[in-house]
Amino acid sequence: MISNIHEQVLSHLPDGITIQNRNFDIIYQNNAMRSYFGSHIGEKCYTIYERRDTICEKCGVEKAFQTGESNMVLRTAFGEDGSTSYWENACFPVVDCDGKIVAGVEICRNITDRVSLEAEVKDRNIELGQLNKELNRINGELKRAIAHAREMAYVADRANKSKGEFLANMSHEIRTPLNGVIGMTSLLQETNLTTEQREFVDIAKASGEALLRVINDILDVSKIEAGKLDLEIIDFDLHTTVQKTVDILMPIAAKKGLEMLCFIDPAVPPGMQGDPGRLRQILVNLMNNAIKFTDHGEVGIEVSLEKDDDNQATIRFDIADTGIGIQPDRVNSLFEAFTQADASTTRQYGGTGLGLTISKQLCEMMGGDISVKSEPEKGSTFSFTVVLEKQSTQEPIPYIVSSRAQDQHILIVDDNDTNRRILSVYLGQWGYHYAEASSARKALELMREAVQDSDPFDLAILDMMMPQMDGEELGRVIKADPVLKSTKLIMLTSLARRGDANRFRSIGFVGYLPKPVKPTMLFDTLTTILGKPEDGRDHNVFITRHTLSKNAANVKASRAKTRLLLVEDHPINQKVALKILSNLGYQTDIVANGQEAINALKKKSYDAVLMDCQMPVMDGFQATIAFRTMEGNRKHTPVIAMTASAMEGDREKCLEAGMDDYVSKPVAPTVLAEVLDKWTVHRHGEGR
Repeated sequence: MISNIHEQVLSHLPDGITIQNRNFDIIYQNNAMRSYFGSHIGEKCYTIYERRDTICEKCGVEKAFQTGESNMVLRTAFGEDGSTSYWENACFPVVDCDGKIVAGVEICRNITDRVSLEAEVKDRNIELGQLNKELNRINGELKRAIAHAREMAYVADRANKSKGEFLANMSHEIRTPLNGVIGMTSLLQETNLTTEQREFVDIAKASGEALLRVINDILDVSKIEAGKLDLEIIDFDLHTTVQKTVDILMPIAAKKGLEMLCFIDPAVPPGMQGDPGRLRQILVNLMNNAIKFTDHGEVGIEVSLEKDDDNQATIRFDIADTGIGIQPDRVNSLFEAFTQADASTTRQYGGTGLGLTISKQLCEMMGGDISVKSEPEKGSTFSFTVVLEKQSTQEPIPYIVSSRAQDQHILIVDDNDTNRRILSVYLGQWGYHYAEASSARKALELMREAVQDSDPFDLAILDMMMPQMDGEELGRVIKADPVLKSTKLIMLTSLARRGDANRFRSIGFVGYLPKPVKPTMLFDTLTTILGKPEDGRDHNVFITRHTLSKNAANVKASRAKTRLLLVEDHPINQKVALKILSNLGYQTDIVANGQEAINALKKKSYDAVLMDCQMPVMDGFQATIAFRTMEGNRKHTPVIAMTASAMEGDREKCLEAGMDDYVSKPVAPTVLAEVLDKWTVHRHGEGR
């Protein structure tokens, strides 16, 4: 039936092939069939499947015999090892030339892998369907979440705007009466009061200032959280900024009997670019804390240059105290909002706990950082850095050192090591020959030894507060000693009291300066006292910080010629401002709103206008815009905003309206004087 060639071909096919007669006897099978089922020729076909326990509805060959048509049968076979295989059997009849069916052919193909793959695909399709269903659900939730987030963002934006408007209104509403409270109490302090009345006034003013600090802290935190606290970039003198900050805090330290120290390394460049107001805020926060938590000893600030290049300088500030210190487990939480080193300190020392949080944020905004080292009962040192731009040209500090300086012999007498180090750096920088003594007894020994060596001290700088023998007593001893009495004496004290200057002058001192002494003040004192007799200076004058204020008389005379227009609607604030300006020496007219200001400016020329911003009829912004239009190209009159608002953008809004400067209420007399002098006194000096 099958030729040899055909048999060779069939034997190599991968599918199993059998040919069966009408009795279902196998009359031919190829190698694959034999391999798959272990069958042999002559065996009946159905015994093969019985052996493999196959499952099928009916034998395909039998169908072919019965119908004469081809068919397809699917079988499942189970092996002795428990395996399952799947087969696809194609069956068709073989007919002779007369059309009679004489045999049936069955081709078996193993489709186990295909069935497994189809099952896997089916499972995966089910999984993908479930996954798609889950993704659709998640996408739906995400869309709803996005819609909710947009709605919440809108609500938050409205809330932020409302919060900003609320804070701005509260700032104005609180600062306006506070300006009256603090201003009036400041004026009361300058009147004749009984001891009890002065105590009451001092408490009232201190309470008002404390409330103002709380308001400022809360506003700053709100600005930081909203990302609306910006830094100014202006030229400023770093040395002056630090020294003025120390001047502000020195009376507070002196009241507690603390020694205040300040040292600015000469390597620190003075001319910088940045935000001096925010830098001063950090310094005030840290130094105020140092004073607050120190009951005895000292508080000091040291400024040094950490690194620099042609354009920038990293400045380091160290504020050290001898106060109560901080427990180690509280250090890490110090810079968190509303946190202090101990809950009890809030009750004992007061404060919101926001100062350090604000300081940390400001340091980071200035490109630096802040840290603290502390030991309980031994004090703390807060250190911070800021990165500042250098001014293109640095104004040299006017230290014109005399050629006689190296011939001058000066003695520093102070029990405080840091104070002696500060003074020795200054004297060494200026070329003076100096020595140090840590006590009055040591000072007398050195002075007498110097006389014996024919190199007596020309001048001695004495500290007032020293143990065993203070500076005043030491001065009396020196002036009573015939050998030492020719030595000129300068007294440095952190506890200045009324009448001290006259008393020290009567003892024989030639100078009396507050601590921490500014290097420029000390330099001017030394050059005045130790200068050449023929240099035109009065070497017999008694030097105080007031006699060193060379421009004081000029400033006073210039203020007397300056006429101001005050625009303020609040009656109490009118009285406060008018009295402050009168005390400063200015002539002032007053109007109650912007329209009245325009009318007044049409009739009279003023040297400057102090403009409130929120007023009835016409506010300060509208009035300034109208005035600038009216002014045209004529002489420019400075307009200075005086406002109780202190929110982000207030300063810019004032400048955009045509104002020249900005001071916030409550207005400190010293701040107001500084701003007015900048816009009026110095302009008079320029021959305006």
